[in-house]
Order: sequence, then C-alpha cells, then structure tokens
Amino acid sequence: MRKKKSFNQNAYKSQVIFMGVLISALTIFFQNCGKIQNSSIPQKDKVTVIGKIQTNEPVRVLGHLDPQDQGRGPILYWIHSNGRIEKSHYENPESTPEQADCSLSRSLLSQLNDSIENSQICFYEADIPEGMMCTLQFVYPYFLVSSDNILYEFGKLTSGCGDTFEMCGRERESFKALIESIALELDQACN
Repeated sequence: MRKKKSFNQNAYKSQVIFMGVLISALTIFFQNCGKIQNSSIPQKDKVTVIGKIQTNEPVRVLGHLDPQDQGRGPILYWIHSNGRIEKSHYENPESTPEQADCSLSRSLLSQLNDSIENSQICFYEADIPEGMMCTLQFVYPYFLVSSDNILYEFGKLTSGCGDTFEMCGRERESFKALIESIALELDQACN
C-alpha cells in the first residue's frame, strides 16, 4: 500500500512542476501584450489637424445600450442643429433613423452647436517605439460627424495604441464631458 501512496505523490509533484513551467512559459510569452503603459517608454501623440467641422448633416452621439437590445448595440442619437432628435443603432449603420419622442435641452444644444462651430478635428496617433506592437482592442466612438463627406468617429479605438479622432487641444476633454452629458440626458429622456 505504501508504494501506491508514494506513486500518487510523485504524480502530484510532476503535475505541479508541469503547471509551474506552463504558467511561467505563458507569462513570459504574453508579457508584451496589452497597452504600452511603461513609464520608461515615451508616450507622445502625433497630432494632425484635420480642420473645422463643415457639415449640414445631423451629428451623432452614442448613447448607452438599448434596454431591449437584441444584438443591435448602443443607441445612436442623431441631433439636428435645430434640436430635432432621431434614433438608430450603431451596429446597423444602414438603417434609417427613426424620429424620437424627446429633445435635448436648449443649453446643451447651444453648447454642442458652439463647440462644433468653434473647434477643429485632430487625429491623435500614438508614437509607438520601433519593435513594439499594438494589441487588438475595440472601443465604440462617443461622437460621429460627417464633414466634407468623411465620417469622423471620435474616440473609436480599433487597437490598444489609441489612434483616434478628437477635438484639438484643450477642447478635447471638455468636448468629451459635454458629449457624455448629452448622452445621459438623451438616454433618460428618449427611453
């Protein structure tokens, strides 16, 4: 009987050693995955100024997930310059937006129109050191606008490097905060 117990201990030790080696190998193999956040690596954005927003079309603000979501993704609010609101879903870009039975407050509409009129679009591109690679990552855009027949999706990420369109300079953070306020108001008023 004693030999049987010894055999089980040896098998257990072998399994523990194997798992330790496997975990170590996976850790070493995947150590460079994820966003680059090492403070020793310079993280400066290359900024390209695209220009002012030139549009007569409604702008689009991404709301939160539709409570009756059936794989259609977040709600997309189409905001006309006069305050009229339409809704569609981000995952179905070809669908015609439907008239929404809600409106945006005059103060937020005025702030949005002023921001669009007085700001510029920039493309922020991460400066990635040679030999580094970007991971796969997807983040929905928070704001969409067509300007000169090009669709700009602000905040949309398709990689962990962070290349995206945003408002230029100091307007970048204040514009994000404004759009979040608009999305919250429309999520409450339109659903």
